Amino acid sequence: MTDAHHPGAGSAEAQEVSARAESYLADLRDWLTIPSISADPAHGDDLLRSARWLATALRRDGWPETRIWDDGCARPAVHAVWRGDGPTVLVYGHHDVAPIRDVQGWRHPPFEPALRDGALIARGAVAKGLLTSVRLAVAAHLAATGKTRPAATVVLLAEGAGAVGSEHLERLVDAHRAELDCQVMLMLAPTPSAAEPTLLAELGVPALGGLPVLDGAASDPADITQQDEQLSTSLLLHNAVRLAGLLGGPRRNPAGIDLLDHGSAA
Repeated sequence: MTDAHHPGAGSAEAQEVSARAESYLADLRDWLTIPSISADPAHGDDLLRSARWLATALRRDGWPETRIWDDGCARPAVHAVWRGDGPTVLVYGHHDVAPIRDVQGWRHPPFEPALRDGALIARGAVAKGLLTSVRLAVAAHLAATGKTRPAATVVLLAEGAGAVGSEHLERLVDAHRAELDCQVMLMLAPTPSAAEPTLLAELGVPALGGLPVLDGAASDPADITQQDEQLSTSLLLHNAVRLAGLLGGPRRNPAGIDLLDHGSAA
């Protein structure tokens, strides 16, 4: 994590990410054993178990406000807030996973995470890995700054139907509009995401660009429903360093993106 290929290499944030990497990767592997397949009613209990797993992990990290939203649609979402001194950034992701149509096409069982050549292989590795990078980024940012509050208020929304088209998202936003109020969004979902146009239309705020790695870190197989889904562990850590730097403002983040000023002006 300290070589020149990583933005922020050698920074306080990068050092804190490296110090926590093993623990958060172990967390992710545990979470990936939950078959949170939102398209299959038979996995309803698993989807709720996945939401509870994430909520518990966020509380363990110290997030002051964490709750599960289940508005009767059987697609529980996780909402968490860590209030800071600056504007509010909404970070969107999803904790549900796509169904497995042909398990024979996988070299590794989809819900038995495996590490191979620096890649984590499991169904949901990308979506859950991106959310794990948020947890790690906030923890690293706070450790690097020595503060108990992030520089920006961070609102995390982990939807429970993002892998199947976010068909319930508009209703979810309508029911919780006040809790999702923000100045700017970060979309942590492989592109194209069905959630992005819904959130942009419903909340009327800009999505922060310039973060290609955060848009998705899959190995991009031809069809992940038939082949092993992979996430590069180095990209996950790279995401965490980059997001931790963004929370610290342009002088601290290597991308030069001024998240705090962007939010204030929006």
